Amino acid sequence: MARYRIIGPAVFSGACLYEEGNEIDHRGWPTREMEPIDDEAKQIFAYWTKYRAHAGFPASPYSAIAARFHLPDALLGNPDAIWIGAEFSPKEVAGWPRYLCLYNVQFGRTIFHAGESVWFLGWPFTNNLEPDNEAAHTVKRYHEEHRDDPTLPEDARELLGLTASEDEQTRPRFLATQDAYLRLEDGDTLIRAGTAFDYDGQPGSSLFPLNRAAKLAKATYAEWSGARPGSAVKRPPRAELTK
Repeated sequence: MARYRIIGPAVFSGACLYEEGNEIDHRGWPTREMEPIDDEAKQIFAYWTKYRAHAGFPASPYSAIAARFHLPDALLGNPDAIWIGAEFSPKEVAGWPRYLCLYNVQFGRTIFHAGESVWFLGWPFTNNLEPDNEAAHTVKRYHEEHRDDPTLPEDARELLGLTASEDEQTRPRFLATQDAYLRLEDGDTLIRAGTAFDYDGQPGSSLFPLNRAAKLAKATYAEWSGARPGSAVKRPPRAELTK
């Protein structure tokens, strides 16, 4: 519990009236008549001073979800942002790390609110993601120890033993970076920004590679497609993403 000293004539905390000089334990946000005493209270007071006028300011520094104090490290996201990173899912995926959102967490235009779960293969990029299964705890511990390692992989697949099959490793997987239509032989298919999908065609500028095969296809499509088994088979046309 954060501890404060009353420095004004009086202040209400709950249903109590405290006189100047009293010390109190307090779960809510402080006021100007309260002086922080312990480290926890000082952190909360500094956060309150900096962000209290912010539109996304939390109702309380205490998280009932985590049963402890939690100061979100991101209050508002960019509504126009596009997620470029490891895959996430709002639904359970076997073997994937599951996180509980302690506050709003944004993956591009997709926002998960406090209390919602997200399955995420990347490294925890915000303190608003609380590990909620053993895989997530493993990822968080590893990231805390190796976050400054320049050889840290792009995601936690290998760490968790989720290495794809040989067929999946050679199948390019991309992420759409804008809401658009992907022109395929069967017609135009709407691809939402932030959607991950497998694609064997020539990738356009709006497709972000998610695996090694996709990076190779993106860099040198002609060489990559010619080296693939069954490369004589007709491929879909170039991926053209248009608004």
